[in-house]
Amino acid sequence: MTNLIIIGNGFDMAHDLKTSYSKFIEFLANSKFKNQTLYSDLFEIDEISKIKYENYAEFKDNQNPYLREDLFTSDNLFFKRITNKLFEFNWCDIEREYFIELSNIGKDARYKTAKELNTDFEIVKKHLSDYLKNEQSNFEQVWAYEQYFEKMSFEKTMILNFNYTSSVSNYIRSNKSELVHIHGMIDSEENPIIFGYAADDEESRKLLQFEDKEFMRNIKKHNYKRTKEENRLIQFLDNNQDIEVSIIGHSCGISDKLILNQIFNNKNVSDIRIYYHKNYEHYFETQVNIDRIMNNDSNFRKLINFQDSIFIPQKNKTAELETFSNQFNLLFNKRKKILEDRYRVF
Repeated sequence: MTNLIIIGNGFDMAHDLKTSYSKFIEFLANSKFKNQTLYSDLFEIDEISKIKYENYAEFKDNQNPYLREDLFTSDNLFFKRITNKLFEFNWCDIEREYFIELSNIGKDARYKTAKELNTDFEIVKKHLSDYLKNEQSNFEQVWAYEQYFEKMSFEKTMILNFNYTSSVSNYIRSNKSELVHIHGMIDSEENPIIFGYAADDEESRKLLQFEDKEFMRNIKKHNYKRTKEENRLIQFLDNNQDIEVSIIGHSCGISDKLILNQIFNNKNVSDIRIYYHKNYEHYFETQVNIDRIMNNDSNFRKLINFQDSIFIPQKNKTAELETFSNQFNLLFNKRKKILEDRYRVF
């Protein structure tokens, strides 16, 4: 068999890296409480909040659910939008919020031009990149994942990394494994990070009607053309058969629908396996997202059921790591036998 391993942010988080958007905002806020001169191009802490709170956690713990206070003042309207979402829902899809804001230009008074939005978006992007670079330095390998990638390298494998970090590259030691950084890499001029929205054809056509290239500045299908990474993926999909897709730490949300649709609906993909987080509910969420992106009932049959799937272990949780190792070894031996039977010469 041939493997396509999709790596998402959950993989970094399983290694105890604080790479979520909410942790990014938390870091900015706590840093600002300690040093008011930091991040002035993004925000200032509200004068009342300076008096009432000593850190971000104290602010969060004392919030009245019926009367939300403002922690930040900011001239960066996009940053203000995403922090409001995070405070209200404790979760935010920054890239989707960018597209909503972009689509509303000309309809409301928040931004008059795409260039103004892109300027604010670029500031957020820069600080996120700096934060992830620092967080990446805390990476430590986990023995159960070492075993996983070592065994997967016995077969032809492409690792498709959606993260900006290079964490997964620490596990690649075989020339049978090919690594694609589809969203770029921190501090790379040749493959800069892609931070934007995966507009489909219909959404792109609507933006193109504005006749302003700035509307396409952070649309992923245009940014993918800057490097060969997308082409490498497509060639892998088209030139191999019987591909099993393994999804580790990626929720398959619509922000990556452009690439994921090409993968899930490719005729050479035979199976799709979710390595889920914690429990069935997380598997189910990813399953629904896959169905939405795939939009093909026939191809949806490729998805392997929950009971035959494996959960993602978290760093320093010995029991989880041992269970993962045992479950994957059983799966690997089963697959190995299938291959031996298939190619045995009688």
